[in-house]
Amino acid sequence: MNNLTEIIKVAAPCVIEIESDPQTIYHVVLERQVVIPSVVTLKDAVSWAFGLYFIMNLEYPDEVSAVLEMMQRFFLKIHPDQGSKSKRITPTKRKVIGLMNKLN
Repeated sequence: MNNLTEIIKVAAPCVIEIESDPQTIYHVVLERQVVIPSVVTLKDAVSWAFGLYFIMNLEYPDEVSAVLEMMQRFFLKIHPDQGSKSKRITPTKRKVIGLMNKLN
């Protein structure tokens, strides 16, 4: 895992996919360190990563805030009455809600 931590560039919670025989495994990373190693399913790894955002009260990175906001609201059904994990609340929220309405 030492080689893995050297190539991780993201400080925010994220999922790293590792192809391994006989199956793919995932690591959940926070602040460039593997914090939850060897997760078997992508679904579980993403759940762990989202959990870290909420448990540690972290904001979504600007580069992926709309994607994470969409996943939070559409797939996880987490709709806070106020506030957001995105720094740019109004534009992101408006885009996400618009896309959700089109998908429904």
